[in-house]
Amino acid sequence: EVRLSLGNLVEYHCAVLGVTGTGKTEVALDLVRAALDNGAKVVCVDLTGEYEKRLEDIDSEKMGVPAEN
Repeated sequence: EVRLSLGNLVEYHCAVLGVTGTGKTEVALDLVRAALDNGAKVVCVDLTGEYEKRLEDIDSEKMGVPAEN
C-alpha cells in the first residue's frame, strides 16, 4: 500500500518509476484523474498512445484543450 498527498505531488516535481509490470501506468492514470478532479493543471506526454485511449472519456476542455471551432 502506498499513501501520498496529492497536494504535494502537484506542488512539486513527481516521477513514477518502477520495473515493467509493477503498475506505473495505472498509478499515473489514477494521479491524472485525481489531479483533474481537484482542479489541478495536468500535462501528459504520451509517447505510446496508451494514455490517449485510456483517458478518452475525459472532456478535453477539462484538460485545458480548447474545443474545436
